[in-house]
Amino acid sequence: MNEAYYMRGLTSVRMKNFTYAIADFSTVIEREPKRIEAFSARGNAYVQSKSLQKAIADFDMVLAVEKMNNQVYALRGMAHGELKNYTKALNDLNQAIKLNPKEIKYYKARMLLADKTTEYSMLNAAYDLGKVAELERELLKSKK
Repeated sequence: MNEAYYMRGLTSVRMKNFTYAIADFSTVIEREPKRIEAFSARGNAYVQSKSLQKAIADFDMVLAVEKMNNQVYALRGMAHGELKNYTKALNDLNQAIKLNPKEIKYYKARMLLADKTTEYSMLNAAYDLGKVAELERELLKSKK
């Protein structure tokens, strides 16, 4: 029965019905509190519905168990950025890049922090821009 709620929650996210998705994922979490992917999915739905503090709390739960989850680090970093917690955003995006240095969108997200925090400068943004260009070239080569 929990799988049905989980799948319905995923469908609701695809349909951009985040209120229903959050309710379904919450039901799964109440019944299976160790089901980490439900926290991740609900966190994503919270991000989409702009409930960023709740999203961060769910992502914290995921990362307590899955310390190598680069996608969740990136999502949490972007949520921190939206909340103007730029140092936390930068730390999470750095960790996402460390875990998956080939993911272009992580560098792009980090570049948005260039003028928002002293820990990340325009020089760092220039490096990230070069890295994005390099990775995009590699991607184009691999598709030929």
